Amino acid sequence: MKELTIKEMIDPLSVEDLISLKEHITGLIKEKKKETPTQRSEDRIKIKLLGTCVIAREREFINTPHRITISDLSPEGISFKTTALIYEKDILTITFRSPHTGLLKDVYAEVKRVGKSQTRGMVQVGALGISIEDAKRYRKRLEQRAKREIK
Repeated sequence: MKELTIKEMIDPLSVEDLISLKEHITGLIKEKKKETPTQRSEDRIKIKLLGTCVIAREREFINTPHRITISDLSPEGISFKTTALIYEKDILTITFRSPHTGLLKDVYAEVKRVGKSQTRGMVQVGALGISIEDAKRYRKRLEQRAKREIK
């Protein structure tokens, strides 16, 4: 016996049956979305910290740290506001004082999201933490690219 596809099963249904099926499917989708959370599972800290960031692609020309205001920290990433010109996929070195110990922390991160802030001239940046090895590899690639362009 041939198995029917979903399309073949619903084609002969009446309009009322299709509407009922649509409502049932919509309910199932809502239930499934509740079961599979889309929010991050790690702990996030809403905080207001001042810090600085250095953009790797600028280091050769302008090795000046940009001021940032950190608004959100998690084990995986960081969210902050700044007036600096930052693009997605930029590699950053972020420095701030730990709120618990007072020690200076250096964090390496890759920018994943850049959006407008409600404050004029500011951008809201979301970045994912990366290892120091990844940051060094990126820096090395920039240096190699600069050498090729000079030739």
